[in-house]
Amino acid sequence: MSPPAPHNFGPDFLTSLFRFPLDPGYADAAAARDERGPRRPGVRLALRVTAVLTTLAIGVLLAVAYRKTIEDQPERARARAALVDSIQRLRAQTDEQQAQAARLREQVSRLRDAQLSGSAASELRALEMTAGLTRVQGDGVRIELSDGPDAVDPVTGNRRSGNRVRVDDLHILVNDLWTVGAVAIEVNGQRLTAMSTIRASGEAIQVDAKPVGSPYVITSIGPSDLADDFARTTSAGLMRTLVKLHGMGFRVREVDDLVLSAAPDQALREARRLLPRPTASPQASRRPNAPTPATEASGDG
Repeated sequence: MSPPAPHNFGPDFLTSLFRFPLDPGYADAAAARDERGPRRPGVRLALRVTAVLTTLAIGVLLAVAYRKTIEDQPERARARAALVDSIQRLRAQTDEQQAQAARLREQVSRLRDAQLSGSAASELRALEMTAGLTRVQGDGVRIELSDGPDAVDPVTGNRRSGNRVRVDDLHILVNDLWTVGAVAIEVNGQRLTAMSTIRASGEAIQVDAKPVGSPYVITSIGPSDLADDFARTTSAGLMRTLVKLHGMGFRVREVDDLVLSAAPDQALREARRLLPRPTASPQASRRPNAPTPATEASGDG
């Protein structure tokens, strides 16, 4: 059996640094200068003039860049202010148009109810309430959910966003409210329907493509025991745990006489005209599984 090979340890870096503080390249340059001899006065003057001109050129470039930055800053500030004003103006116009649409929708509902009979109008209003197309008033629950304080990573010093409300938190809260009997729900003023979406866009949360932020207020109308039933749900227990662990805000209150606005009109995706079903003839009744005109028309559509 051959003896083990000896270990070759390299020199310690700190020891080498203190033992040889000067880089070998400096020693080589000094030796070459001694062999070459001192530079001629003309060469030394040319090098000094070149160094001075280079320093002046760099200084001029820095001064020009600084002045250009200072001159452009007011222009950028004006452009930003113009964009902010435009956004606020368009948002105000949108809010005004939405309010006008809501007033017109109420007017159309009153005119329609005046033309319908009592039972038909009641049934239609119940369907509209289920679809979220009409305003709802009644007792319910208001849930307030807010972000916790941002923690700082002790290693990197960056802020961690683990204490913020996530889109999944809103999902489970809304789903549990539907489960325990809520008939109408709003999230930060946005009425939810069967077509509504709650999505994450980066760190922001959007409800029906409209951004919402902390604190998140979820308002729901339902039976008298809605608050008690919701307090026993999984989402309520999870939120109480997040309050203890991350300092997030979570509050549930019973509120009387809530008013939830109607959702915007939904886009019509598909329409089909149903023909009245005619009386079956004796010949058609003798044929098994004979298609009716309404079935044929819907199949062609």
